[in-house]
Amino acid sequence: MRFNLGFLLIITLLLSCSQDEDPVLVFNVPEEFSIEMREQLNPTNRDLIFDITSIYGFACEDITIDATYTRSGDNLSLSIQDIVKPDDCEEGANKANLKFNIGSLQNGEYTFNINLSEVVANTGMLSVSNDSYKIMIDEEEQIEGIVLPYTELRRMPNGSVWGKVEFNSDNMANIAQKFQEELIGLGMSNLDLKAGEYGFFSLDSELSMIWDTASPYNNTLSFILNKNQVTDQEIRNLIQQFQEEYGQSNEIDMDVFTWDGKEF
Repeated sequence: MRFNLGFLLIITLLLSCSQDEDPVLVFNVPEEFSIEMREQLNPTNRDLIFDITSIYGFACEDITIDATYTRSGDNLSLSIQDIVKPDDCEEGANKANLKFNIGSLQNGEYTFNINLSEVVANTGMLSVSNDSYKIMIDEEEQIEGIVLPYTELRRMPNGSVWGKVEFNSDNMANIAQKFQEELIGLGMSNLDLKAGEYGFFSLDSELSMIWDTASPYNNTLSFILNKNQVTDQEIRNLIQQFQEEYGQSNEIDMDVFTWDGKEF
């Protein structure tokens, strides 16, 4: 089942698996979707992801978004077409979401259109550099139907490693610190990044790391490092060592991520 945005923009759809009523529609809605930029990392290239989420929720777990993407030279266009509810949806509260991969982009500036069906068109520029992706829309132009939580996504530098040690009891703080020190002992070094949004986390004005997912643990020690010549196997071995020694009680957990898309 598809709900075409058409001339009417959707504020609220009170849907359930047992209801047959039409969705509730209203006119002149200023904000319908949130779009966040993220980068998908892998050893050979990096892809830009647009993470599209409806502002309002639905009574269906499996609801999603239909969108299309076209490219002609340096002209890019992302069009949100429909909100799609499966016929056999699982009942539950959820926002419609779609993670749209537009592929790898070379450095440069692109004309960028964000459209809501055939009703609303937002035109700006997408600037791509080694350091970031940046959406630029004239301050005099109003972004209709779209919320951009941030307009610049900073890119993780080649060779970077980041992660966190999560733990519950305060007596594990020294163990968390020891893990970071052991990474440096393997040959890694501290890496300074600018404040901003990095997709996997953000750095506030004090350069403290803020993760985009809530932690089940009481405390988190975060780190950003240069990998240098440290091998993936050395990282695995260190994590295994700490898990065998300290992780059996489920009081501590380590996560390490790398610039080329690996997760340990």
